Amino acid sequence: MKLSDYLKPIFLMVICTIFIAAGQFIWKFSVMFYSNQKLLSYAFLFLGFVFYILGGILMIFALKKGQLSVIQPMISLGYVWVCLLSPIMFVSEVMTANKWIAIMLLFLGIFLIAYGGRK
Repeated sequence: MKLSDYLKPIFLMVICTIFIAAGQFIWKFSVMFYSNQKLLSYAFLFLGFVFYILGGILMIFALKKGQLSVIQPMISLGYVWVCLLSPIMFVSEVMTANKWIAIMLLFLGIFLIAYGGRK
């Protein structure tokens, strides 16, 4: 298997997790606007579903081309994006030392699984 054929589904999964994390952020905005601007809240809710659906479609393409044992664990990248971006987007969110350690461990685990899955 060529390296590019191996990396393509991994790249699709990375993009998938970005779309899914974006959908979660948009849903958070939906909840924030619900009490006083219901129409805007519903628009964000719908947009969040659109991002989730796009992420799901990318995941299907990644699973079609890649190994399940390599591709599926990469979904945990969504946790990484949310942890890294939450303090930027929401003032009440804080990055702690435990979160940084968890992010590093997740990256290490994903790398080991992806590297170990290559034939």
